[in-house]
Amino acid sequence: MQQLLLQQQQQQQQQQDEQQQQQQQQQNEQQLQQTQNRQQQQKLMKQQQQQVQQQQQQQQQAMEDFLL
Repeated sequence: MQQLLLQQQQQQQQQQDEQQQQQQQQQNEQQLQQTQNRQQQQKLMKQQQQQVQQQQQQQQQAMEDFLL
């Protein structure tokens, strides 16, 4: 009887351990995804900044051409 109880407890413990591992794995994957998302956002922001700078330069060039 006690042997049976022990076995059940061990099985439950093993299942809990496995669930925890899975949860940890999921958390790790989510963190990785978030990091990649942040990097992607930073890249996009840099691109936007470059586009704005280019537009400003073009406007300035157009203005100078117009004034010549």
